[in-house]
Amino acid sequence: MGKESILAKVKANRTRPAEIEGEPVWVRVHSGKALTRMVKRVQGGKDKDVAGILAKQFLDKNGEQIFTPEWILSDECSNVFIVELSKLFLEVNSGTYKKK
Repeated sequence: MGKESILAKVKANRTRPAEIEGEPVWVRVHSGKALTRMVKRVQGGKDKDVAGILAKQFLDKNGEQIFTPEWILSDECSNVFIVELSKLFLEVNSGTYKKK
């Protein structure tokens, strides 16, 4: 296995496994540059924009988006859960996430 093979695999692997409420999920991972842009958009964004960005980050085992922006903004989704999702996303993308 050569250098090119390793680089190709790393480049192609854009999700990492995690858990939400004990259920397996896949979390999208981004380059440092893309993550910085995303964080800036979230910090200056409207609730709808932030919900849209957050919703796109979590996939089920079939690669389908689990959450919708509308659900994240609904009364069914608590603020504490939004904070937990944000924290999980950042932990996975910083490489500090550990399954509980």
